[in-house]
Amino acid sequence: MNLSTADLKAQVIRPGSLFDYAGPLDQEGLTRLGGDLRDRLKELEVPSEQILRVFAVFVELGQNIIRYGWVHPDEWRPLGALAVSGSGDRYEVVGGNWILATHIPGLQAKLERLSRLDEPRLKELYQSERRRNRDPKILSTGLGLLDMSRRAAGPLDFRFEPAAQGVGLFCLGLKVGPRMDLGALGSADQMEPLLIEAGKYTPAVRFDPARRLLELVGESYPENTAQFYAPLFGWIDRFFATLRPGEQVEVVLEIWYFNSSSSKALMDLFDRLLKGRKRGLELRVRWRYDPENQSAKENGEEFAEDLTSLDFRLESKP
Repeated sequence: MNLSTADLKAQVIRPGSLFDYAGPLDQEGLTRLGGDLRDRLKELEVPSEQILRVFAVFVELGQNIIRYGWVHPDEWRPLGALAVSGSGDRYEVVGGNWILATHIPGLQAKLERLSRLDEPRLKELYQSERRRNRDPKILSTGLGLLDMSRRAAGPLDFRFEPAAQGVGLFCLGLKVGPRMDLGALGSADQMEPLLIEAGKYTPAVRFDPARRLLELVGESYPENTAQFYAPLFGWIDRFFATLRPGEQVEVVLEIWYFNSSSSKALMDLFDRLLKGRKRGLELRVRWRYDPENQSAKENGEEFAEDLTSLDFRLESKP
């Protein structure tokens, strides 16, 4: 990455967004963008209350970019990227900007802490911050991040990536809509397990909520990878939503062979595990392989190299 607008856009904005912008950002420009976003949502006949929710998060993300984004020595405004996608009562707002690499550890710690808080605790911290409480732990949280956490319909989705010249990429996404009601979802023990027999081209699926176990065993090269894995990912999302920080989940993967599209699906699975970890779940991933299948072992080693923040271990079958 060379810290350009094109690089930032490629990292933050995905195809299919209904409104997006990438380029220099200041308060005047953000005001214009906010007006354009409202007009776009009105064209789509989005209810006014939902427009206000999306607009509020969009502006807060933009203001964070303006306040804290890294500014190139030859520029006077930070580069930022903002995008809105979704429909109905569910939308996602994403913002991204360059940030000094030295600022990443502290910001990441704040975001991970926020991701573990429930709604009452977020409200309590927000009110304390707004009253300018002198508690340094509260002051360090940040009013803007607290406000966005309260508005979000689920945990914050964030990532950091190295870029160049001591600068990194910071990307933050929020889901906007009715806030997830964990009580309505019930507990994990009330969920039905997801059990699928192994097919000619697909692995066996054993997702057992009572045992806190997610297991895939077999080969994976279906004709339509997305069609097979989408229900699995939906189940995992619902399962994780019922869990509280500190709960443990065992993930067992014994994939003898997978094609390139299945590799992408496995990375989508790992992304969900990483998000669960950010929320405070204790995730234990085991990649099991036959000692005679060197390829399966090497695949596990490659995944382990990319997933250093997970408890990811290789296990040879006896």
